[in-house]
Amino acid sequence: MPRLDLGRKTVYTFLHWRCGSPSGPPCSEIGRKRYGFDASGATFLFSRTSETTGPTMTPTTKYFEDFHLGETFHIPAKTVTDAHFLFFAGVTGDHHPIHYDAEYAKTTRFGKRVTHGLLVTAMTAVGASTLSPLLEGSLVAFVEQSSRFLKPVLIGDTIMSELEVTQLVPKTEVGLLRLTTRVTNQRGEVVLEGMHAYLIKKRPRTSGAGVVGDATVRA
Repeated sequence: MPRLDLGRKTVYTFLHWRCGSPSGPPCSEIGRKRYGFDASGATFLFSRTSETTGPTMTPTTKYFEDFHLGETFHIPAKTVTDAHFLFFAGVTGDHHPIHYDAEYAKTTRFGKRVTHGLLVTAMTAVGASTLSPLLEGSLVAFVEQSSRFLKPVLIGDTIMSELEVTQLVPKTEVGLLRLTTRVTNQRGEVVLEGMHAYLIKKRPRTSGAGVVGDATVRA
């Protein structure tokens, strides 16, 4: 049964950031390439705030035994934009011109600016999927990841991610859950295929009266 939860909602607010301002990037060709501001000199940052919400019904925990092979989970589609490139560059320091310089990108085999491979990989994050709320009480660790990049993702492409349960390895107190990850574009082409591995708690053993959460209640 779902549980009643007094949760918190995270709100993302996009803010204009103008070149030449005290906190903005330099108004130069290097600044344009590095920070991705448009012709008006504006680019975007975001702020994050949390606020208390009213009572909500949240799913129950999904334990290792609750998974079955072939089960799939999805991540909402996203259209790749300058904002994604900017945020990724800010976090990683990756400023290669193939991601930011349209004229440079025209001289490459791709013809357009290309999304960072690791940014595409990040689009498979389980925390963004329909599986995420089911693991709040059972996820132990994220232990392995791999990716194969099959086609380029260009700026303006819309990509969708799917996670499929492909291996279940029981252990003593936990189980190893392997998910095959796939990312497809708006044409239905698979652009990335990979794997995630997680340690997931086994369902708590019942004794006597039963179990409340992760704590055993004894008669």
